[in-house]
Amino acid sequence: MSEAEWRLLNCLLVDIMDCEERVKFRDVEVVTMNDGGMGSFALRGACPGLKKLAVEAMSKDSDGTELLISLFCDCSGKPAEVDIWKVDFSPLCVFPDPETLKFLPPIG
Repeated sequence: MSEAEWRLLNCLLVDIMDCEERVKFRDVEVVTMNDGGMGSFALRGACPGLKKLAVEAMSKDSDGTELLISLFCDCSGKPAEVDIWKVDFSPLCVFPDPETLKFLPPIG
């Protein structure tokens, strides 16, 4: 996991997992998802199957384009993937700075 991926994941986990639990994911291997270069990644070792939306946030890429960042957890509640959707479907310029994230209210 790159430093940028870790900083983003760690920030997304703050409200759902304590520090001791979050640190366990620092060295998890990630797989870049086939999303047209928008930056999404999956964590190796996640349970296969249906994923549950855990956290959503908005940010902007360095070119000013809006980003929707979603953290999905697996059936055991562990982080499974971070989906980054750039609203114009163009490739991500840089990973969002966690300090720029605007968290969206939980659904349901």
